[in-house]
Formats: sequence, structure tokens, C-alpha cells
Amino acid sequence: MILVRPVEDRDLNDLYKLAAYLDSMNLPYDKKQLKTFINISIASFSNKIQSKQRGRFLFVAENSRSGKVVGCSAVYSQHGTQQRPHLYFQIHKEILKSHYLGKTVLRRYMTLEKKKNGPTEMCSLVVLPRYRRTKDKVGRLLTLARYMYVWNHPEHFKKEFLSELNGDIRVKDRGNDLWDALGAHLTGLDYHTADRLSVQSKEFVLSLYPKTKFYIDLLPYKAQHVIGKVGKSSVGAKKILEKLGLRYLNQCCPFDGGPHYGAKWNEIKPFKKMKKIKLKNKVSSSLKGLISVEFKNQFFVFNASKESLQSLCKKIGVKELSDLKVTLLKGG
Repeated sequence: MILVRPVEDRDLNDLYKLAAYLDSMNLPYDKKQLKTFINISIASFSNKIQSKQRGRFLFVAENSRSGKVVGCSAVYSQHGTQQRPHLYFQIHKEILKSHYLGKTVLRRYMTLEKKKNGPTEMCSLVVLPRYRRTKDKVGRLLTLARYMYVWNHPEHFKKEFLSELNGDIRVKDRGNDLWDALGAHLTGLDYHTADRLSVQSKEFVLSLYPKTKFYIDLLPYKAQHVIGKVGKSSVGAKKILEKLGLRYLNQCCPFDGGPHYGAKWNEIKPFKKMKKIKLKNKVSSSLKGLISVEFKNQFFVFNASKESLQSLCKKIGVKELSDLKVTLLKGG
């Protein structure tokens, strides 16, 4: 059984292995930063953070047989605050006409935008390669588990959601063509260094980027090609997001050009299929779908079955099924 639960201190080494496949701002391949992330997540789930804006909830998928973590995903209560604004390129279109030439052209350009009261962000989704595209559907399970937690605890989150998909990163040197064409010239930093620094602050982007239109046609072809393009590692995630009701916002990451997807609360399809249920002392064998279970401040998500529920109850010491807070997602 694959069981999704909040991250714990004991997961650091497994999380470090996962981070090697993503190595992003939200899941860096750095044990010290990952340890900090784990601490913040534990405080967030325990409601012990100073501000709800700072909530960071990190989930892991555990193989119940081996006890090993095989994937993870996260939710940030708010991406974009007064101290750390959310930065993105907004992509625009304009029509230009030359009466003398009798010519009309469509031009695309980008403007650097910032939000200080940003949406809730879904991020850090990664699954070990051997568990991808399997019958367990670990990626989908991790994705839906986040939304099930949000649905049960709306007080921690905004009414709009954002997912920033990874852009097209070169395999040979871990660089990016958009950054090479813009960011490297404007900041003097290579992509990897800039990405690492952005974990702490993006002030250098706000300060060194001009407040102007960046015409896409003036960029090198390779740079144009990665704007709004999903990296190979995120193709599956893109398909999942679209099925959930999220759409491309005509926005991209100013670092790697990866597309931003988003939706409002009432546009999230799984929310419409969730309902709270009360279990009786006898578990029905017809229980199907995805269920989340809360017990003594513990939270779990797994594919519903009589056997999996009995196994979890034994693991966490549940005596009466009526003590559980259960949410069912039909068709999950």
C-alpha cells in the first residue's frame, strides 16, 4: 500500500534522495535546507507557525511494506507576501500595423510582475523513477492528497491556487536558454547560482531587471522555445493539473520559462467530489475511491479498501472506526 502522510524528521535521507531528481527552489538538493523545510512543515501541521501566510505543508508517499518514502509533494499557504513577493513573467500579445508596408504583425512580449498577496501554491511534486507510471499512480495520489487536506482545512489557504511547472533545463550543464538570454546578462549570474540564491531572496531580480517590455521575437530562438514549455520531468504533472481544472495562465517563471497553471477554488474539480463520511465499526467491502483519515492530529491519504483501512487502523492504534475523521473522494 502507498500511504501519503505529513513529513517527519526520520524522512530526511529519503527526501534528500528525492530532491536529487528535482533540485528546485521548493525542493533543493541540500540537506540543511531540507531539514529547515521539514521543521517548518511539522510546525505548520501542528498550527505552531507565527503567521498562516508562512504555512508550508510537506507530504510524503510511503511504501507501507518497506517503510521507504517514494515521493513527495507540498502546499504553501501563500506564495507571494510583502517580504517575499511572487515574481513571474506575464505574457502579452499586441497587433502592430504598418500602413506604408500594408503589413500587420502579431507580437508577443513579457512584463515582469509581482504579487504581495499571492495564491496558495501546489509544489515540490516528485516521485522516484521506478514508481512512475505504475498502477499505484503515486504522482496522482500525492497531488490529490494535497487538495484533500486543503478541503478539510480551508482556514490555512487562499481561494486561488497556483502550480509552477518546471521549465526546460539542459541535461549537459543544468542550464536554461531563457536565463542565458536574459537573466545572465542582467544579473551576471549563471542559472544554477541564481536559482539557489532565489531560495533566500529574489531581490536581485526586482532590482536589476528593467521595468520594460521584453519582446519575445528579439530573443534567440532557443530562448523563445522554452517560454511556457514544460520540462520533461513535469509532463505528467501538467496532464494531472489539467484534469483537476487548472489552466495555463499565460505566465511563466522568469528563471526557466516554465509555465504557471492556476484555478480558483470553485474551479477545482476534486473539491466537487469530496464528502465527509462516518464509518461504522464494520468496514464495507464496497468502499471505493480515495480517502483521507485524520486521527489525533495525524493525516493520511490512500486508495480506499477494507484491507488498507484495517491495516492503517492497526498501525496507528485505532480501536473505534467512529473516532476517525474521514473524507471520501469518489473516482480518486
